[in-house]
Amino acid sequence: MKALIVLDCQKGMLERGHFDELRKNILTLQNIFKQNGDIIINTRHIDNDENSIIYNGNERGSLDEELSVLADYIIEKESPNIFQCKDLTEILLKYQIKEVVITGLNAEYCCLFSAIIASDRGYKVTYIEDATASVNNGETYEMKDLDIVDFKQIKGIGTVKAIQLQAVCEIAKRMIVPINNMKKRISQPSDVVDLLMDKMMFEKQEKIKIVLLNSKNEVVSIKDVVTGDVSFSNVSLKLILAEPIKTKIGKIILVHNHPSGDPTPSKSDIDLTISLFKAAKIMGIKLIDHIVIGHNKYESILSRKELANEFF
Repeated sequence: MKALIVLDCQKGMLERGHFDELRKNILTLQNIFKQNGDIIINTRHIDNDENSIIYNGNERGSLDEELSVLADYIIEKESPNIFQCKDLTEILLKYQIKEVVITGLNAEYCCLFSAIIASDRGYKVTYIEDATASVNNGETYEMKDLDIVDFKQIKGIGTVKAIQLQAVCEIAKRMIVPINNMKKRISQPSDVVDLLMDKMMFEKQEKIKIVLLNSKNEVVSIKDVVTGDVSFSNVSLKLILAEPIKTKIGKIILVHNHPSGDPTPSKSDIDLTISLFKAAKIMGIKLIDHIVIGHNKYESILSRKELANEFF
């Protein structure tokens, strides 16, 4: 189960800039999470400084109503470290949350720190770059040409922290997913590969994912079929088809990785794909493709010419 964390979308923040895209993208994500039965958590930063743009003593500190109305939980915090909030930890444990999705304000402060700390605590972290923003810019930090995500240069971050942040940010680049990908239209195998290559090519165990598509071939969601020490050849068709049957999805793409780095499909890969294609068809589900991911390489099983008679 996932948790969407919407950080500090308070009126005083949102009044300081043009955040139409941020608002639209967060609302889109909230609707997706609601439809999937996942959890939405909004945070409100408590600041008792009367000069603060989010001063707790007036309307500036209040959450934006539109961006908080769908929240399952609203958590008040006094630190960039959201995990100092006991309530958050209890909620994540209650729902057995394994993945958190970070959005909100400010990108270079609470959003970044929350992503780092969540990752350090073992959560899978997705940082949505076009559903985060900042009221700050280079001039805020007295550095006109500062890239707001170049954290090494921000005041208040010492050398050790900067080194740690640099390392984390290199990892975070692989976790950053534009929200547009969640509605990305799939027209060829490389479209799916663009979504999943970075996440899967260096996995040390086989991971099997299913991409669920709507009637327009847009990505509705990407689900783990199975993780851990289970080879693709040992996965049942029933397990693969459980999610599309449950969600009444009519089109799917299967993706799994080869830890060896060689994406060449094995005989068992091909045999299971043929069986899956036929079983899915009986259930009214179309298997669009089965993609095998290696190290910066991939194979599309349904695109193999020698198998054309099996699928078309």
